[in-house]
Amino acid sequence: MMSKSTQRRNRRLATEQRRIKRRLEKAVAFNPEGPLLGRANISYELSERSRGISHGGMGMIAKVVKRSGLAEAIDS
Repeated sequence: MMSKSTQRRNRRLATEQRRIKRRLEKAVAFNPEGPLLGRANISYELSERSRGISHGGMGMIAKVVKRSGLAEAIDS
């Protein structure tokens, strides 16, 4: 039998997995003529314990790619 803290953790992990799946479904749209990832606004989330990429993460990388024109150069 699982302890209450283990059950809470498992429920929280399952909830987070569902939320991540929904966000990915919204962000990734198959369009062979256009970009793979959507152009959604960047938002950062904080939690009790988290890991991330230093120096801004994927959001920062997306901004650099957009501002430098790299995406258009690759697409052309």
